[in-house]
Amino acid sequence: MDVLLPSKQFEHDNWEAGPVAQPAPLPVDQGLAALYSFETLDRVARATTARVTQGVSPHAQMAALLDWTTHLSRAPGRQIELTLKALVSCTALAHFAAHNFVSDAAERPFEPTPSDRRFSDAAWRTFPFVLFEQAFLAQENWWKAATHEVRGMTPNNAARAWLHCLHDFMAQPDHRGSRYFL
Repeated sequence: MDVLLPSKQFEHDNWEAGPVAQPAPLPVDQGLAALYSFETLDRVARATTARVTQGVSPHAQMAALLDWTTHLSRAPGRQIELTLKALVSCTALAHFAAHNFVSDAAERPFEPTPSDRRFSDAAWRTFPFVLFEQAFLAQENWWKAATHEVRGMTPNNAARAWLHCLHDFMAQPDHRGSRYFL
């Protein structure tokens, strides 16, 4: 069989015909699997997924998230409760910010848990970092309430833990400017 091949100079306008060597036929039962193995690529993909999801199956995470979102979407009372909680938290944060401009002795509306060491440095008590700390703790408090089991959810599913991990990942207080305080 003659096929057009590029010449030795690889010029696009200079093609010449030449014979093409045919590969030896493979046994029918081996097929392409005998030539190529993509198992290493699959293993790398699974390892990367495990690292990102901290070893939890992404299918279990999506099932938990879907369980939580669908039940919350059908709970208007719970939605109103979460909206009011967000408004109360925003009001408390705005009140704190206004008083913090006047005095550093303003009482903080949100306290980290005793096991949370992210805000243990004294620099977090100074302006403007105290506002960042309080904003983070306010939305963390809201997410804890939002991911509390909604009636009808599968008990002991991973939605709350997964959303808490996602929250911590997305809202880390230790970004470039503040990571040295930790």
